[in-house]
Amino acid sequence: MRWEHVRDGALNILYGKTEKARRTIPMTHRVAAQLDMRQTDAASEWVFPAPTATGHIEKSTLKKQHKKALAAAKEEPFTLYTFRHTCLTRWAACSAPGSLDTTLFTLLPPESTPAGLGPASGTPAFQSATAGCTSR
Repeated sequence: MRWEHVRDGALNILYGKTEKARRTIPMTHRVAAQLDMRQTDAASEWVFPAPTATGHIEKSTLKKQHKKALAAAKEEPFTLYTFRHTCLTRWAACSAPGSLDTTLFTLLPPESTPAGLGPASGTPAFQSATAGCTSR
């Protein structure tokens, strides 16, 4: 992500795997403040620069950092990407009816929306992901 994509209090995703990947994601005040602090010291066009051939953080860089963090924390390996779907499922299940559905899911591309969400979601995976949720 380049600094030019951070504007007007939002992250502007201009391209992706599909046409629907293009979207504008509003930032919270906390995210905006963090990015403002990063930009103050920025010496690169990239929001997350790295000493790579492209100049920005790469998938392999994240994998290496994740592996080091797991070792330092003495944790078992897990796939970092998995949390994206678990997180969305929990948010959807634990949000007040209508709030998340009309806010967060309108910002997500359809392929990111957890399958089977809604009042009739009774699959074991859904029940496991939403265990302990008392908001709904």
